[in-house]
Amino acid sequence: MATPETPVLLIDTFGAIPDAAVIQSWLRCFGRFGGYVRMFGRGFAGLTGQTVGDLFARLEHEPVDQILEEWVEAIAVILPSVDDYVTSLDAMGVEAVGVWVHVDHRGPPTALEVLAEHCRRYPRRFLPIPSYDPNIPDRPETIARDHERIGLTGVCLLPIVDGRVAEDADYQPIYETCLELDLPVWIHTVNTWSDRHPADFCHPSHADRVACRWPDLRIVLGHGGWPWVAEAVAVAWRHPNVYLEPSAFRYKHLASPGSGWEPLLCYGDTTIADKVLFGSLWPLLGLPLEIVIEEARSLPLRPETIKKWTYDNAKRLYKL
Repeated sequence: MATPETPVLLIDTFGAIPDAAVIQSWLRCFGRFGGYVRMFGRGFAGLTGQTVGDLFARLEHEPVDQILEEWVEAIAVILPSVDDYVTSLDAMGVEAVGVWVHVDHRGPPTALEVLAEHCRRYPRRFLPIPSYDPNIPDRPETIARDHERIGLTGVCLLPIVDGRVAEDADYQPIYETCLELDLPVWIHTVNTWSDRHPADFCHPSHADRVACRWPDLRIVLGHGGWPWVAEAVAVAWRHPNVYLEPSAFRYKHLASPGSGWEPLLCYGDTTIADKVLFGSLWPLLGLPLEIVIEEARSLPLRPETIKKWTYDNAKRLYKL
């Protein structure tokens, strides 16, 4: 039984490292879509002493890149050091953190190199799961090289960034490379705030087709498929190698009537209890990681299910 000296273990499959280069890669990736800046900028605006109204007014006449750079500078001041962060992870029982960074074609892969250095300092604590800009030539070869020199834990696919749905033929070499390297693929599967794509551009049915074509490929439905949660649950149920994780949403809201997450709480406690993962998306929700974890552990699920969601399933999926 856990004691204050031995906290209950947890694996955060979609978190971060408190490093400005990592956060900058996130903002550069999704900052190109005004809808994401408006949706997630509410928390970031406060860091620079602005109101949401100020942010929306600035977006009308100022370059988005300038606003994003201000956010990066503000975040860099308040983030803990990586050493302090690791100490806090120990106290919370967080055994490992999957870290997404976006490798941008506009310059050297700074964020990935920063992450790689942290992975060398803290082996098996941070799990690199990068996405790659579509303008990078030979993405499959780049993934293979990065895996050889860094040791990737998985690869992220962002259909709205790439401008193609998950089953598009252009992704075939990436899926085959990940299958060959035994790397899971995290696919952005959620309502999109991009104003350049229809809402269902990341519908779970696209990942379903990928799983039909590559049944041995391990797939994670990133962000849980909301608002098509029933469909996401069905995809995870019918494919042995498909998982889902509901990061980007407050866990306390999953249990709220009318939230749309009812199918996950129903089937996630029984039929697909072995297919759900915990992801925090810290610090994007603007909450301390402790609160995100506590909300997940307080869900109305069986204790053995909570343990599967927060630890056992990730351990098995990523072969840790």
